[in-house]
Amino acid sequence: MKATHIGSCQICGREQKLPSNAMSLHGYTVNWGFFNGTCTGSRYLPFEQSKNLIEEAIKNVTAQHARLTSQVADLRANTEPTHIQVSYYDRNTYRHIAATVEVSAVYPELSTWRAKVTDPHGREFTAHVAGYGPTTAEQAAHYSNTQLAAKLEREKLESMKFYIEWQTLRIKEWAVRELKKVA
Repeated sequence: MKATHIGSCQICGREQKLPSNAMSLHGYTVNWGFFNGTCTGSRYLPFEQSKNLIEEAIKNVTAQHARLTSQVADLRANTEPTHIQVSYYDRNTYRHIAATVEVSAVYPELSTWRAKVTDPHGREFTAHVAGYGPTTAEQAAHYSNTQLAAKLEREKLESMKFYIEWQTLRIKEWAVRELKKVA
């Protein structure tokens, strides 16, 4: 059915066409010739007609925020970690991949600390852990974990907080509205 109107998604807020009076599929990528993921607001009523998905979205993101806040606190508090999260570049996939390694795999190399990572295919990689300064592998791992904690706060926790506030305001100001006609 051809869309005659446009509405805003309850979950992401993007405007989309409304075939069959529901949100079209959106929020996906097309990799290797097929759809990869969609926004959970796809195929539901637009925000102009309903807000029934928003409270559950707020609840889910609030729970994710609490779990991540706890993880950040744990990363900072553990001054003698046995494991460390690192990222290495895989030339076969052209991307950085996160891995967890034992601190025993952390070693100094010139003025930096590195970790040896073995991927699921048995290939070995070297991952940066920390710069000059730490004197032990545990100190290097703790430094790296605190850097990860700061990154999670900056990139994830702040955006989750913004999303919760944004959706809360949308619910507060919600009223049924006219849909836009497709031009």
